[in-house]
Amino acid sequence: MKLKVDNISKTIGNKQILKNVTFIAQEKDIIGLIGDNGSGKTTTIKCIFQEYLVQNGNILIDDKEITAQDLIQMAFFPDQNNFPKNYSVYDYCKYNYDLSGLKGNFNEQLELILDALDLKDYKKAKFKLLSSGMQKRALLAAILITRPKILFLDEPTANLDVQSRKEFIELLKMLAVKKDIIIVITSHEIEELDRLINKIVILNHGQVIYENNFDNSKDNLQQIYDNAVKNRKTKIDKNKIERIF
Repeated sequence: MKLKVDNISKTIGNKQILKNVTFIAQEKDIIGLIGDNGSGKTTTIKCIFQEYLVQNGNILIDDKEITAQDLIQMAFFPDQNNFPKNYSVYDYCKYNYDLSGLKGNFNEQLELILDALDLKDYKKAKFKLLSSGMQKRALLAAILITRPKILFLDEPTANLDVQSRKEFIELLKMLAVKKDIIIVITSHEIEELDRLINKIVILNHGQVIYENNFDNSKDNLQQIYDNAVKNRKTKIDKNKIERIF
């Protein structure tokens, strides 16, 4: 599968949020969609999911205009402020599964996924009673049960301890490399993305200012980002602040 965001623009009210945004994601890609707050990351994802209609450009799957069936094969992993606190793990997984329209033995598939994520003993537990790490794994279970081909994640390791972060990163790598899932991650954690992604897309004020493959054995993500946004980012003058006080 291939996702192409092809020259899309989006205006909300009188403000242009996206301007000619273009990038390609293919199987085994783990893309870091990087940018400051207000750079257009969230709007881009909403356009891909058809929550926003674009003024021009197209969202293409395998070089064809995106369809409702394509959308079913895409999943979004939210941050922890947006999850069903009063749902049990089982109920939320069942809810997602039914929405996807998949047919099969749900209970058998869920047991396998919960076992793999070390959640079998928490199937009936409500989200609000789980630790941050367990909540992340439970959300991932609810996504994996729908067998997505493209997975979008927003700050996926926020609020996780060091070991949980490491395990989560390794799991995402496995899904991309061995299961051919396209993964797109928005995050401010440059150091963390450095260990995970193989492609970078940098947004600044609604425009793609950098897109390229990434290899952390020879590339420095922080340096690439700093060079890309040089002369574009807001400057804080500490000398002026010092003089004020």
